[in-house]
Amino acid sequence: MRLSFFAPAGAILALCTVASAQDTGLQHPTGAQEATLAQQQDMQLRQVKGVRANKIAIDRVNLERAAKGLPPIPTAGAAALGADELVTATGTGTGGTVGATPATVDNSTNAAFPPVGNQGGIGSCTCWATTYYQFSYETALARGLVNSTSQSAPTVFSPKWCYNMINSGGDNGSYWGDAYNLLEKHGAASFAQFPYDGNFLAWDMNPADWRSAINYRATSWSTIGGMDSSAGQASCKQLLANGHVVTFATYVYSWQIGQIKNDPSNTADNSFVGQYAMSYVNGSSGGHMMTIVGYDDSIWVDVNGNGVVDPGELGAFKVANSWGNWMNGGFIWVSYDSFYAASQVSGGPSAGRTETAWYADVYPLTVKAAYTPTLLAEFTVNQATRNQLEPSLGASATTGTSPTSTWYPGGIAYQGGALAFDGTTTAVDGTFVFDLTDLVPSGGGSENYYLQVHDSTSGNPTTLKAFSLIDPVHNVTVNYGGTLPVVTDAATGTVYMGFNTSGGDLPPTAKISATESGTSSVTVTFDGSGSSDPDGTVVSYQWSFGDGSAGLSGAMVQHVYTKPGTFTATLTVTDNSGSTGTANFPVTVADTQAPTNPGNLTDTVTTKTSGGGKHKTTTTYVNLAWGAATDNSGSVSYKVYRNGVLLASSASASFSDATTKAGVLYSYYVIAVDPSGNASGSSNVLNVQR
Repeated sequence: MRLSFFAPAGAILALCTVASAQDTGLQHPTGAQEATLAQQQDMQLRQVKGVRANKIAIDRVNLERAAKGLPPIPTAGAAALGADELVTATGTGTGGTVGATPATVDNSTNAAFPPVGNQGGIGSCTCWATTYYQFSYETALARGLVNSTSQSAPTVFSPKWCYNMINSGGDNGSYWGDAYNLLEKHGAASFAQFPYDGNFLAWDMNPADWRSAINYRATSWSTIGGMDSSAGQASCKQLLANGHVVTFATYVYSWQIGQIKNDPSNTADNSFVGQYAMSYVNGSSGGHMMTIVGYDDSIWVDVNGNGVVDPGELGAFKVANSWGNWMNGGFIWVSYDSFYAASQVSGGPSAGRTETAWYADVYPLTVKAAYTPTLLAEFTVNQATRNQLEPSLGASATTGTSPTSTWYPGGIAYQGGALAFDGTTTAVDGTFVFDLTDLVPSGGGSENYYLQVHDSTSGNPTTLKAFSLIDPVHNVTVNYGGTLPVVTDAATGTVYMGFNTSGGDLPPTAKISATESGTSSVTVTFDGSGSSDPDGTVVSYQWSFGDGSAGLSGAMVQHVYTKPGTFTATLTVTDNSGSTGTANFPVTVADTQAPTNPGNLTDTVTTKTSGGGKHKTTTTYVNLAWGAATDNSGSVSYKVYRNGVLLASSASASFSDATTKAGVLYSYYVIAVDPSGNASGSSNVLNVQR
């Protein structure tokens, strides 16, 4: 693959010194993955019909109008910065003046725009375009912050945070929808928190980064289609005029690049003469993601190379790249005409032509001007192969024991390849923070909140070691009081606890520790003194033992389990406000006690005749009966032996043998067996001859 350059007739001599990146051995990496059919369908569902002007755009237009002595356009009713600018597929969206675009826009000069970056030798372009340039800029713009002076600004976001999560555990490139989903669900760590370097495998292991990233969660991403039409380009230009930037994917190695020439009839383009511009794409090499930051209607790109300003040759978009100080200091101009599948310029190039933007789409991103989460979940898991893990969050009424609504993450969603969280092959603990706010009822109140750990594959089990709920509004943290760790292998593990997000009384957390002694009869000392209440005190402890016996009260109790089986002991604690919390503890009692011996084995002999005439048959039965055995489990079955050999099994204390012969002596005895396989001694031996 090569990045080539065009030199139309009359181009300045300096153009001849420019060589392709491949020729110089300095070809830059790319990394945009084409969308699957399902992803393309999702992009279509996100498509907007148009864009309404906001106050930024109208103010820009009015500056130009003032310079020409024209009256201003009213700004009353202009669309708000953000989602109201977009006209959705259902026709919603309010306010604004459609078509209020100035002749030139350059959002890269805004203080919200971060410094030009360099993806180096890694195929991380998608995350540079979406996370570093677009998300950083849009967030700082919405919040009135400055990014332009340093990559250390708190709203300059890390492309490494994004790329390492969505690259499938290798330098495989990535799809922009996965990047946007990560930003919507989790936000992003800053460049300073998770600096970009040559490591494309390790995830961010600092829970403080995950927690602060949530404060910047994006709202949604959209699709502006039809960039191969004047209407689509008009919508894109309107969004740029509104102060936003958009991303797009392209075959950058097939770009035809030259230098901007001077239009002698226009002085507005003088400052751009000699800068680099792309005239068209002549192939499908080098999938790359880039960011459109502005446009200028006066730039002349001599598309057909005839040295004459022809209709369709004026105008270009300004594009930011992630290849460092490339072309125009990290930027390049891309002609409007190059976005068309067929050139709109007479005599324009057509050989091998490909429209600039994949699917003729560009992608806006809507962010939040401010965001404080209502409730967070922090958890620690251990796993050697992160791509078999997906934690999810859930909620239900306080009477529930399973979620009725569920939230799935954009990161840690069966992603990252067969590696540990730190990118190695050795299992490590990872502590992460997810946002539960989407599941909190609008009116607040008490709910049960769940963490479910889904492990997709047998082998390398997932171990959940800790779980906490964090209320950042009221500065309250509640730790899970149930049994941990929870080990999950090719299954789903679930933990939950109640929480009141209204800032009222918070429920106590029950916690059980226990010591056991004995085997066939197990004595368990239960200790609930580790229970706690985040905003009060625990005033009562009530125990049930799961074996049908009466419960007990007190912080520490003792109970004897006499029957074999697995039982669940439950502690319910009550705080000084009457709120309760529960915890469970499993107890297994092994059965080592044999049943009593069956007694008094006796017999009777009966015959039964069936058929008639020559078909008449007579069957003789030796009917055995014995005294029932007893067992601590409450259940036994029997094995009947004849002449020392197992004859049959019986669920009741009787059996009929229809296989004896006249004149033959038979010796019978019976043993009892319980559900654990413990066998009794034999009954008396009974000799029978018929």
